[in-house]
Amino acid sequence: VVSLAESHMARVQRSRTVPAGESVSKFVKNVFLPHNETRLNKSTIALYRQNWRRLEPHIGQMRLRDVMTPHIQAALDAIHHEREEEIGLSSYLHLKVTCSAIFSLAIRRGDHPGPNPENHTSVRKYGHTEHRANGAYDLNEIKQFLTLFPAGDIAVAIAINAFLALRKPEVEALMPGDFDPKTNRVRIHTHTKTGNDEWLPTVAPLRTILADGWNQIHLRRAEYSIVKALKGTTLK
Repeated sequence: VVSLAESHMARVQRSRTVPAGESVSKFVKNVFLPHNETRLNKSTIALYRQNWRRLEPHIGQMRLRDVMTPHIQAALDAIHHEREEEIGLSSYLHLKVTCSAIFSLAIRRGDHPGPNPENHTSVRKYGHTEHRANGAYDLNEIKQFLTLFPAGDIAVAIAINAFLALRKPEVEALMPGDFDPKTNRVRIHTHTKTGNDEWLPTVAPLRTILADGWNQIHLRRAEYSIVKALKGTTLK
């Protein structure tokens, strides 16, 4: 009996199942994110990480197997109490999607008994539903921005936003090698499958900046640098 028990426990300890006492934080850090980083594009992983930073203070230290629907609803309610309409309804829906993805993986692996605790949670009437107005700039204003940043990564961020009008994930997925100076086109990553990429033509001002050397764009850092440079100017 002792030898059979030791053999059985050796198999259990070699398995990838998360120990029953582990927290949700450890599952997300050690299992969920590594599992998805090899399957999903960077923008999706970044969204999962952002949502988890909001959720972790509320359910992170709970035992993974103990989490139920009321715990997820309480976390969503607490975030709404803190943020209210500072963020849109879509952000609250993304929080629900993140919870669902985390516990779906846990259930498939046998780390959570199910059903998915995200089921039956609600964010009805949470956050704003109106689209915020986008700022529009004329060519003269764009030239003033580029006077402040004539070259470098910030100039690339400004020029790509001004002349290609890409979505944020598409902008931040761009690499220097995606600009082809021979055809003057930029490769846009529309999906994780490279076969779905698109090549867009560039206008002369954008070509000049892209040909000058740059690094992958991080829009939040670019925005911070631009805001600092705008102080004392008439630009918004």
